[in-house]
Amino acid sequence: MIPALSKAALHQLDLLRPVLQAAPWGGICDLWEMIEADFGIAGRAWLGRNDRYFLLTRILHRVDAFHPWLYARCREVEAAPDGYLDLWAREHYKSTIITFAGIVQEIARDPEITIAIFSHTKPVARKFLNQIKKEMESNTELQETFPEVFWADPKRQAPQWSEDKGIICRRNGNPKEGTVEAWGLVDGQPTGAHYLLRIYDDVVTPESVNTPEQVTKTTEAWELSDNLGARGEDGMLRAWHVGTRYSFQDTYETIIERGALKLRWNERAASSAFAQAPASALTDFRSYTRDLQSLAGTFTQEVRDKSGRVSRQSSGSFAIA
Repeated sequence: MIPALSKAALHQLDLLRPVLQAAPWGGICDLWEMIEADFGIAGRAWLGRNDRYFLLTRILHRVDAFHPWLYARCREVEAAPDGYLDLWAREHYKSTIITFAGIVQEIARDPEITIAIFSHTKPVARKFLNQIKKEMESNTELQETFPEVFWADPKRQAPQWSEDKGIICRRNGNPKEGTVEAWGLVDGQPTGAHYLLRIYDDVVTPESVNTPEQVTKTTEAWELSDNLGARGEDGMLRAWHVGTRYSFQDTYETIIERGALKLRWNERAASSAFAQAPASALTDFRSYTRDLQSLAGTFTQEVRDKSGRVSRQSSGSFAIA
């Protein structure tokens, strides 16, 4: 068991939290090293709970995410995680930052949480769960940093540990919902279950926007899934939405038009993402996208109808188009 931090140490770290969140890319590693040197493994656990980028790149060993653009996106998301529609281009780490690292961090913060991942179909949702499940099975550093949360041998110790039924981490309560479960939005939502956090990742796919009927089915399933939320101690429902635009009149367009969620996409970030994309990625996209406008739209999340109208919904400095 990791020694608990004293009240004085916790107070000292709490004072560092805003400094941590505002730290520039060039100085964040020095700040991490200072906290670990002063507070040891307890400081490392505190960093994992309070700095998603530290959790992702250090404890979860995703060194491929060590990039200033991804650092900025991570800070953006963790500052206001709930109630947003995050529409990012493919291969821009949205699922890595929000679904993967976000779920691990939420569990580290509160082992009693119940989380449902919703994708368009259950096999897609299972892929996200499987990534998290395997990480918890094999990452000994994660287990050692949070021994009160993550099993040392989950396949043997956990009361439930499967892609089909979900996984249960160490917790005191015994709700009928697992710690993390995976469900399809249009092919078998759960009945009688309620989750403290619902995460919608890839509920709109290229295959789900071929006909108006498919779009309507997805939209109605998304509406129905709101009944699967459970209110936290603050009385609020929590949900994260992550996706990519593929059609002008898709479910995301309905969400934007209704103002059901706050849209988060930075125009300058979108432009820089397209400019900074490696040549190999652009070559891969170009191989199956003949239209250069469509290629750029893949990165900027600008979608048009057949008449050329552009989907746009602005909220402060955030917009599509």
